[in-house]
Amino acid sequence: RGPGDDRLVEVEECRLHGCDPTTSQRTSPIPGWNGQQVGLVVCSAVLAQQSAREGVRVAATGGSTRQVKDAVIGSSGLSLRDSQITRSVDGDRVTVKVVHVARTEVPLVGPLLPEVTLSAAVTIRREAG
Repeated sequence: RGPGDDRLVEVEECRLHGCDPTTSQRTSPIPGWNGQQVGLVVCSAVLAQQSAREGVRVAATGGSTRQVKDAVIGSSGLSLRDSQITRSVDGDRVTVKVVHVARTEVPLVGPLLPEVTLSAAVTIRREAG
């Protein structure tokens, strides 16, 4: 190990985690997007997955489509306007699928960037009741 090795490791770690090593600010591999926008899309992806889990739990216990939608939106805070929620039954299994459009809001170039469509589906066995 020589002098400066630690700094080299720090710079590489910053780049791996999407940070600018000179300013320690989040960066993005998508031109025009800042780290905050990427973070919001990632957060929406996690919320879509978690909300699908909550919805399928309600569906597995015999909940109506309305109850499933309430569970999905209530557990995540995702916008119903930007989300499509489906419930399907196949024998003793039930699936809830959440498709959410994460709207990008990047100054100046926002209209040029596509909106990001996120999808999550969870299937579990229905409870006997």
